[in-house]
Amino acid sequence: MTSSEHSSKPEEETAADDFAFMTQILSAPVKGLTKEEEQLWRTTVRLWYMDSGCSRHMTGDLSQLVNVKEFNGGYVSFAGGESGRITLKGTVQNGVLSFENVNYVPELKHNLLSISQICDRGNSVHFTKKGCHVLKPGIVIPEDWFLMTAERKGNAYVIDMNKKPMMVYCGIVDLGT
Repeated sequence: MTSSEHSSKPEEETAADDFAFMTQILSAPVKGLTKEEEQLWRTTVRLWYMDSGCSRHMTGDLSQLVNVKEFNGGYVSFAGGESGRITLKGTVQNGVLSFENVNYVPELKHNLLSISQICDRGNSVHFTKKGCHVLKPGIVIPEDWFLMTAERKGNAYVIDMNKKPMMVYCGIVDLGT
């Protein structure tokens, strides 16, 4: 994209376009690599996507896992109608946190961290315009700061758009008259 193309778009649209392009580049290795070369490419890329729609932590890169155990976890469906078999599970560590019960799905092209699985550990997750933050257990956000709440249904978070948000009105009443 040239600089003139960048300047003709609003800043938010440009940032989204750049991110989508970056994701496209990083999500798959160069075509024509041997299996060994592709595996080497995957082991050098340690990007993990925070995924609120993913029911369990998953990876297609066995080198990312420690304490690996055989696990017949059934099948998982991907976008585009494809599926993969969960064959192992293990732990992923980054020096600050460790994520246990990470499913290994050889056909998976991305590393996914499940928001619901992170919350099951007592952590909470906060998304902002600039990033996503995993908070320590016990940090409480005051309820009066909430504008909407998605209820957890299984391992997904769902908002019923037919329900009106509850509004709380405060007023002062002079009863001394």
